[in-house]
Amino acid sequence: MKKTITQVLALVAVLLMSSVSANAQNYDWNFSNNWAGATAGYSESDTVDGLYIYAGTGTNMGAITAGAAEIEGVSYTVRFQFNGAGYSGANATDAVPTVNMPTQRYVSFPVNGNVKVDVVGTTGSSSSDRKIFLTDGTNLIGEFVYAAADGKLKRTVNYTGGAATLYLFCNAACNIYEIIVTGGSAAVSEITADKAVVSVTRYDVLGRQIDANYEGLVIEKTVYDDHSVASRKIVQPRK
Repeated sequence: MKKTITQVLALVAVLLMSSVSANAQNYDWNFSNNWAGATAGYSESDTVDGLYIYAGTGTNMGAITAGAAEIEGVSYTVRFQFNGAGYSGANATDAVPTVNMPTQRYVSFPVNGNVKVDVVGTTGSSSSDRKIFLTDGTNLIGEFVYAAADGKLKRTVNYTGGAATLYLFCNAACNIYEIIVTGGSAAVSEITADKAVVSVTRYDVLGRQIDANYEGLVIEKTVYDDHSVASRKIVQPRK
């Protein structure tokens, strides 16, 4: 009897863990909602509500400071400051990161499949356009573009793939108000059905832009007229 009860409890535990795992890709980190941060930033790396914050070389990474804003009908009172780039030697003009695995000042979170990632943010400069990159540590998935002239905006990137850890980091200091990760089984074609394609760019696995003569595994990035970005992996055949 005791053995049966133990087996039942073990099964319940497995089911509960499966349930947690199945929902592990739905997050909403609104930094105005009593976020457990400090005005000086994180002196050590930490995980808060499932969001891993890597302090790296800068103790001011993740500083929570006053920043009242009204963005798409949502009121914010504070902002989360990256206070620097996610990799050494970065520049605000970098179109793509020089590495897809950040080495400093980044946040990350696990997903178990397709997700839409919304980042409500702004450039950390009044005159410089900047980007926040989304990668899986190996591949560039897309970027959130924040132009100085646009102010504070919500940008979207769609990830399509299997279980992964996704990384967010900048090419220069950016500020964010909220990160929303929404899981689902919708195909990219369904997510982007009402959007017009602005550009399609292809990169190799190292993040270098390639031309039509390239052969092998390719990361195809599509930018739409609402500034959202979708990426997918394809194999470019021999011509």
